[in-house]
Amino acid sequence: MINNFSTTGVTPDTSLARALADAASKETGFDVGALTNAGNLATVQGKTLETAEAARKDALQQATTLATKAMDAAVQVATAKKAADKATPVDPLTVVFGKDKSAIEDAPAGTTAKGQNQAIKDWAARAKAAQATAISVKGYSSTDDTASKADDLQTARATALKKALDQAGLTGVTAAKGGKLTQGDAATQRKADATITKPAQGKDAGKDTGTEAGKDTGGTTTTPADGGAGGTPTGGN
Repeated sequence: MINNFSTTGVTPDTSLARALADAASKETGFDVGALTNAGNLATVQGKTLETAEAARKDALQQATTLATKAMDAAVQVATAKKAADKATPVDPLTVVFGKDKSAIEDAPAGTTAKGQNQAIKDWAARAKAAQATAISVKGYSSTDDTASKADDLQTARATALKKALDQAGLTGVTAAKGGKLTQGDAATQRKADATITKPAQGKDAGKDTGTEAGKDTGGTTTTPADGGAGGTPTGGN
């Protein structure tokens, strides 16, 4: 017979269960953010958006600046064109010479011209202001020049005026013989004319008569020996 067993009740050991329960109560749960690094991703995204916004503002500022400059340039071009359209046309220049001479003088003997050298400089300044790019110079002889020298005088007079205009800073100047003038005052026909051909200067562009250096001749014209139109020189001697 078994008679060595205890009849005292068993006290259960719940310490492990309590420890597990306590530990479970302190757990924070599954951290999805930590798993996906959402915090850092949000920071990076924020910085990316800031950079993009800064780039957008910079691009907008540059575009605005370029547009403003373009508008300013357009206004300047329009203003310059308007001023050019209103610019006073430059009349042709006439320089007279002494008999059988091709040197430019301030007051050639036998003429009423005065201050021709200064007149040439003044005309050149007006031509520059008119933005002249082509100037035609023609030299003439008259009936009181020695006939055998007429051709040479025409060339020499045109060359002399071209040289003076070159020295005054003009470009695009060409020189050629204009012919022999046979009618009118011989003293005013011993001459060389300079005319702006580009840009055209009003209704008188391309004509060979105009303002005499140092004196306004009123555009004196002559009738050539062959009976042509007034102001047209004859060729040769």
